Amino acid sequence: MIAILDHSSLIDKILQLGHRLTIPSNTMMELISEPMNSTIQCLVRDNKIHILNENSLHEIKIFQKEFPRLGIGECDVILSYEKLSNDKNRIYCILDDLSARKKESK
Repeated sequence: MIAILDHSSLIDKILQLGHRLTIPSNTMMELISEPMNSTIQCLVRDNKIHILNENSLHEIKIFQKEFPRLGIGECDVILSYEKLSNDKNRIYCILDDLSARKKESK
């Protein structure tokens, strides 16, 4: 995710195509402690990325017991994807963690 966030023109192109970019709230909290936090916070402030409050920390921790190698952020993204993929709109899930991508591709 951080590699993509370095390329603001890519984000602008995605938005110009009419897509909405979101980041789950617990994932956002996890990323705030990383060096890219100012970039993410600016994108949220500028309404280019929206914060999604879909999962409680309790739900995430229960899910994480099944996939202990995944962090809270990855579990939050996957849970959000699973909940929202029942929507009539297409949902794309971007994961930078290999273990998380393997779980999601099943």
